[in-house]
Amino acid sequence: MGRNGALWGDDPLEFRPQRWLEMSKRPSAYEFPAFQAGPRICLGMNMAVLETKLFLATTLSRFDVAIAPGEQQERGYVLKSGLFMNGGLPLQLTPRPQSAASAY
Repeated sequence: MGRNGALWGDDPLEFRPQRWLEMSKRPSAYEFPAFQAGPRICLGMNMAVLETKLFLATTLSRFDVAIAPGEQQERGYVLKSGLFMNGGLPLQLTPRPQSAASAY
């Protein structure tokens, strides 16, 4: 991907920082995705997504989640590789009572 002419232009091997100044075309789906794309996509992507879902489901079923006391409710967003809360978002996790059946 780093030398693919379809992504980087006619001279992908040349060091030309100005190539990124031109933003007239839509970025390709193959440029810098978290798990790559196409024929060399990360083999563990589905497993990572599954583990993330399992972690979130387990955490949300075992804890009550609320914004930490004393934190302001409204915050701005910062656009990086994704959309992030400006300054983060401190949370308070309170354990939920567990029944004997939930041990399984």
